[in-house]
Amino acid sequence: MTWIIPKASAYGGIVLNATGQVLLREPANHYDGYAWTFAKARPATDEQPEQTARRAVRTELGHDGKIVGVLPGLYQGGTTKAAFTLMVSDAAHGTTDDHTWNTCWADFEHARELVSQTTNAVGRMRDLQILEATQHWFKSNRKGIAAFEALGSKGWAVKGDWATKEMPEQFVTLPMDMVFNAEEADAIRTGFIPAAMEEKWFCYYVDNVLYQHRSWTGAMVDRIRFVEEGDGIRAVEADVNRAPEQYARADDAADVRRIEMLVGLLAKRSLS
Repeated sequence: MTWIIPKASAYGGIVLNATGQVLLREPANHYDGYAWTFAKARPATDEQPEQTARRAVRTELGHDGKIVGVLPGLYQGGTTKAAFTLMVSDAAHGTTDDHTWNTCWADFEHARELVSQTTNAVGRMRDLQILEATQHWFKSNRKGIAAFEALGSKGWAVKGDWATKEMPEQFVTLPMDMVFNAEEADAIRTGFIPAAMEEKWFCYYVDNVLYQHRSWTGAMVDRIRFVEEGDGIRAVEADVNRAPEQYARADDAADVRRIEMLVGLLAKRSLS
């Protein structure tokens, strides 16, 4: 499993696009008082959370989704406590199951109006909370979604593109101060997917954090935080792996120089 998804009784997917729309479903007969809601399902036997979320999107929305993020926390509905992934559409096949009457793309304002028609008070509150969290995530990741829609995985690296490990408990946080203009910021957000063995890094960017992994082992070496500054971004600090079995170096100054070099190369699209 490549994404860290909280353990839940159901898993769902929020499908969005670069224009700031989410894909809603109208349950058949407005089941349980839901007028418009999101796709989710209970896991089948031996099914991983990612698989459940993608199955729900495929059967209830008629789209094959690619996971690009995870909403933090769990969301309590009338009968389930669910975790939700964020997805973009890989393909729309248009076929939904009998539990869905209609689907609808809606911007966040219109989506709130549709969700507010739900008469199930608990479910309505949950879906409004999901919309709020999704809109917050979208503000930081809109350009990445646009790149993916234009070029697919060649345009935007996401965590699921590579087998990765999480940052171990042993790490240090180092101050950074690197400023990148709008063009460089777009290149950094695109990340990097290695295409050959000699390309030793896999990088992806989400929620204003650049994650840098060794491509051979999947170990996370750096977790670099950015803030938006004008049309560009500024790197302000980095967590660096200090587990010796994953990353043998322990020189803070050398790591700062390495990060500056790697992120600089990524900004120029010349990382290898």
